[in-house]
Amino acid sequence: MSSPANRRPALLDLPIDLLREIFDQLSPADNIVFATTCRAVRNCAGRGQFPADAEENQEQRFEVLASMCRDMPDRWVCEECMRLHRIDTADTPADSSPTCPLADAYGRFNQPLQLAPADEYELGRRHVQLALKYTRLGDSLRPSHRQYLQRLTAARQFSLSYAWEKKAAITAKVAPRIVDGRFLLRTICEYRLPSRPVTRDLIASESVCRHQQFFPLEDGAWTSSSLHQDLRQFPRAVGESFASPGKEVRGHCPHCFTDFSVTTTARSVRISVWMDLGTESSPLDPVWRSFVHIAEFPPVEEVEYIEPGRVRELYSSGEEGEE
Repeated sequence: MSSPANRRPALLDLPIDLLREIFDQLSPADNIVFATTCRAVRNCAGRGQFPADAEENQEQRFEVLASMCRDMPDRWVCEECMRLHRIDTADTPADSSPTCPLADAYGRFNQPLQLAPADEYELGRRHVQLALKYTRLGDSLRPSHRQYLQRLTAARQFSLSYAWEKKAAITAKVAPRIVDGRFLLRTICEYRLPSRPVTRDLIASESVCRHQQFFPLEDGAWTSSSLHQDLRQFPRAVGESFASPGKEVRGHCPHCFTDFSVTTTARSVRISVWMDLGTESSPLDPVWRSFVHIAEFPPVEEVEYIEPGRVRELYSSGEEGEE
């Protein structure tokens, strides 16, 4: 009796015509990866080819790299140079230092997420990729990888002061959490004026995502346009919050998976943001692209957030698993 290791896969006992129909249903990336499993499969499926279309070709190449890297805890996929790089366990959002010089803040695809304390916390796609991978691999990880996962998902708190500009003290807390295979992020920023009442100017130009930004003085023609109403969810929440001090005013962005809330008191403005950055996928994933500024691509309109409160609720559900 043959051992399991030497036993012929049952899939290869199917008729050749049926096998080819199955292979024809696979994406180019899946076909290429599948062809690497054994010689018999490669002889039947062929080596596969990437699409002729440049953007589709690039996306499929990303998927091949991601599949190859899926169970490699010491490697991350660099979309800038199309290679697998060795991890650097010192590279975290709080101290960003990618092992590829092309994967910095000025890269084409691996740009960091822009948050309120952006200078203190640079979350790149590689951090999301590794954190989701390590969480999936679970008990099979070595202690060093578990420790790295803890650093990648560690909450960070910052105290910032802009005495020369707004005479405000700002505290910010960023807390990642992985729930159901999705990378979630909560950011809380509190702006304080200890000696005088707060005004809307205190948070001028602040944003909760790349679509929602607050400007105290708005262009009436721009804001009255029906095309831009979706981009005014945050300004509306700020206005309602200042009109009702102490009340938590909730909102969401229709163009990315973001929930937020604004609470105003006499001396402070508190802005809380919950983001769903998606699953273990390519930086070309529309969910990720909806959050970052990528100059080479047009604005992403593929993401439509029609379940306000879902991200916040999902983030809160992760608290039960941490107890």
